[in-house]
Amino acid sequence: MKTAVIAATLCGVAASAVFGQWRTQTVGTKADFRGLWVVGPDVAWVSGTAGTYARTTDRGKTWAVGNVPGADTLDFRAVRAFSADTAY
Repeated sequence: MKTAVIAATLCGVAASAVFGQWRTQTVGTKADFRGLWVVGPDVAWVSGTAGTYARTTDRGKTWAVGNVPGADTLDFRAVRAFSADTAY
């Protein structure tokens, strides 16, 4: 498993400084993550090497990891998400 650093801003954009801390989280992949987009307090997406992406819908407690078919050699450096189901 690869350790990824995910922003604690999943707790909310207007949260106090206590919630603005970085937390190391374990995500089930060997990919290195480069991009992060927070949709809201519960939902965030990350993107990274080998066409890999991950999504949380529970404030970072668990992460669903996936790979874009045919993108094994691509390095995704940014992600733009619109909901828990849609990201580019």
